[in-house]
Amino acid sequence: MAMVLLKNLRPGMVVAEDVKDLNGNVLIHKGAEVEDKHERILKSWGIPDVEVLGERMDSIIFDKYLNRVNSEDLKQAQDSLNTLFSRSNTEFPATQMLYRLCLERKLKRNN
Repeated sequence: MAMVLLKNLRPGMVVAEDVKDLNGNVLIHKGAEVEDKHERILKSWGIPDVEVLGERMDSIIFDKYLNRVNSEDLKQAQDSLNTLFSRSNTEFPATQMLYRLCLERKLKRNN
C-alpha cells in the first residue's frame, strides 16, 4: 500500500482503505477502482491523498526516469551495483528499494 497524492492518482488504481469526509461518510469504498470522477470528489472535499494498493508511486516515477537514461550509463551503474549487492537477497523488498535508490543516485551523479 502507498499514500498517493491526488495529483498522482490515476484511473485503475485500487483504493486500499475507505476514503471518508470529515463527518465519517464514505466517499470512495475500499477496493474501488479509481475513476476520473473521483478526482473531482476528492478535490471538493479537500482530501489531499488516498491510500492505494499495488505498486508504489515512486516506483512508477523511477521507471519513467529509467526510460530516459542512456542505456550505456544504465548498464554501467547496474554492473557496479550488482557487484555490491551480489551477496544480498534481492527478493527482499527492502533490498529492492535500497538497490533502486542506489541506482537512482548513481545515475544522477553521472549526469
